[in-house]
Amino acid sequence: MVLTDLAAFKVVLEAGGRAKCPECGDMRKCGTAGLQNMIKNHVGSDKCKLIKEKREKEEKGKKWKKEDGSILTFMKAKVPLNPSTVKDSLPVKALQLGPGGGGNSSTPAEPAPVSVVERLRFLTAKLPDHIPEAAEDDSLAILSRDPMEYDDLSVDRDDLWEEVLNPLLKRILGWGEEGDTENLIRRGEKGMGALLRFVEYFIFTRGVDAALFEGKLSYMMNLAEKL
Repeated sequence: MVLTDLAAFKVVLEAGGRAKCPECGDMRKCGTAGLQNMIKNHVGSDKCKLIKEKREKEEKGKKWKKEDGSILTFMKAKVPLNPSTVKDSLPVKALQLGPGGGGNSSTPAEPAPVSVVERLRFLTAKLPDHIPEAAEDDSLAILSRDPMEYDDLSVDRDDLWEEVLNPLLKRILGWGEEGDTENLIRRGEKGMGALLRFVEYFIFTRGVDAALFEGKLSYMMNLAEKL
């Protein structure tokens, strides 16, 4: 997107150096570079798409609630229900059936979704012995340093992914499913253990959205599950 496109969307740089993204509607801090900074680092990025998707889901949810409320209002009785002719009726207890007792069985509850941190912890602990242990020259070993060394406290958590974390992970993991990703998976403190500590720090300490890490690491985690 070029500056003329932003002008067509009537994007205005407001007080404090912030502007509303024409794609996701989020208010972004543009910094000294002004609107060009938002064009280069945010519009159309992973973060922008995620915010846009969340807003669209929220709008659909609000629309559904409004429509659902109208239906319920319509269905509420104008015609009175026939009064019961049975006096002093006893409460009906639910029929409890054991295994093989027949009748309609209750639908089991769906398991709660597993977070990216929980999944990484499990995969790191369960990597089979035939997977080599990471050495100093392995790709993930760069993350074995203190995660704070990669942090930039002058950047807020909303911009940290785009300006710091995503470029770093792209250098290590590539852009997606291409490349020799399977050979990145290594056991030990300089392998998957290093990646786990890195992710834990930026999610729990800096508050970066876990969904961003999940999208970036999903292909690697899927491969690790098959090893």
